[in-house]
Amino acid sequence: LNFGCATPEALFCLDDIALRSQWLPTLEARICVDREAQEGHHAGSPVSALSEADITDSNTVAYLCGPQPMINAATTRLLELGVKPENIFAEQFVASN
Repeated sequence: LNFGCATPEALFCLDDIALRSQWLPTLEARICVDREAQEGHHAGSPVSALSEADITDSNTVAYLCGPQPMINAATTRLLELGVKPENIFAEQFVASN
């Protein structure tokens, strides 16, 4: 799970992620922060945190949720890493009023 925000102050649901990590002992959660990353955070976006080691199976499935530019960047990176296009699913965040 790569989860991120622009700044540490914008992060949310960290307690929920920690709880899920307890329920799913194989879940690796990376908290990513673009600016002012603190200790324990990946300095950069969730896309920049993706590595070859994350794709362990030819049938890897990716679920993306975020703004369209992030979805586009993550899709490109996942394809570069060998994820099949039909195994990439996305839901775009949209601004609410």
